[in-house]
Amino acid sequence: MIFQRGFTLVELVSVIVLLGIMTAVIAPRFLTLSDFEARGYYDEVAAASRYAQKLAVVSGCDVQMAISSAGLTLRKRQLCDTRSAFSRILKLPGKDVDTLSPPADLSVSAATVIFSPLGEAINTMRIPTDYSLNIGSRTIQIVGETGYVVAL
Repeated sequence: MIFQRGFTLVELVSVIVLLGIMTAVIAPRFLTLSDFEARGYYDEVAAASRYAQKLAVVSGCDVQMAISSAGLTLRKRQLCDTRSAFSRILKLPGKDVDTLSPPADLSVSAATVIFSPLGEAINTMRIPTDYSLNIGSRTIQIVGETGYVVAL
């Protein structure tokens, strides 16, 4: 009795067709990095917000976080009073840069948040204010009275 080993032509064609379908469906997810870059920028903005709030509490000085389509920057008052300008540029947490630029074609809502030495998120009139930062399809909420950063 002769036993032949191998695959039939039908089996080979079926496997090739299945691989083609899987490639057509799965490959575009791995070829575009925009979703991964957008999520990474969102996470970095949330981390920078938390860092700014903690730095304000630890240093006893107001810390300003400015975000726009041009990028995110952190600044501290020149003197630890409520009148001096935010002129001391701070490096971002875990990075050796002072500006965090968003990926291309990512919509970012502009906002300027000031964290007080009590940890509050305040406006220029020193009133606790809630902030909502839209980064692409995601939102970061900052609670005014506590400075708590909620990454939704």
